[in-house]
Amino acid sequence: GLYQAQDYKEAAAKYQEVLASDPNFMTPDGVTPYFFVANSYDNLYKPARKGEAENDAFLTKAIENYKIASEKDTNPKMRNLALDYLVYAYLQLADDKNARAVVEQMTAVSGYKRFAGFYALAASTARYAVERGDWKGAAQLQVSPTQFAYADAITHFARALGAAQDSSRARSLHR
Repeated sequence: GLYQAQDYKEAAAKYQEVLASDPNFMTPDGVTPYFFVANSYDNLYKPARKGEAENDAFLTKAIENYKIASEKDTNPKMRNLALDYLVYAYLQLADDKNARAVVEQMTAVSGYKRFAGFYALAASTARYAVERGDWKGAAQLQVSPTQFAYADAITHFARALGAAQDSSRARSLHR
C-alpha cells in the first residue's frame, strides 16, 4: 500500500478518509489507523524546515494522532510504539515537559510481556536524555534487565554515551 511504499502524503489522506467514515475503526488485532496517520505526518515533517507553518503542521498532526493511538489502540505493541514516537515528536519541538510526562507514563506501567513494551520504554527513556544532551542523566540511567538483551542494550548504550560525553566535557574544562 501507500504507507509501505513511503508515499506518506497519500497514505495520510487515505487513513484520514477511513477515520472520517469510522473514527472507531479497529483491526481484529486491536490496531487503529491513528498510529499510521501519525507516522505518515511524522515522516513528512522535515527538521531542517522547522518554523515553516506547513512543515510544523505535520508534526502537530503527528502528535495529535500518536496521542489518540496511544489511547485507542488495544494492541500493546502499537500503543507502546505510539508512546515512544510521541516522546520523540515532543523532543523535536523542544517540549521537554510533555516528553517527560509520556516517559513517566510509560515508566508507571508494569507487566510488559513482549519486546515492544520493553523496547519502547528503554528507547524513550534513553532518547529523553540523549536528545536533550543530558549526558549526566544518560550516564545515570538505570538498567532494568529483561528477557530481551537487545532492548536492554539501548540503556547500556545511552549510559556509555552519557558517560563518554560527560567525562569529555569534564576533561575539556580542566585543560
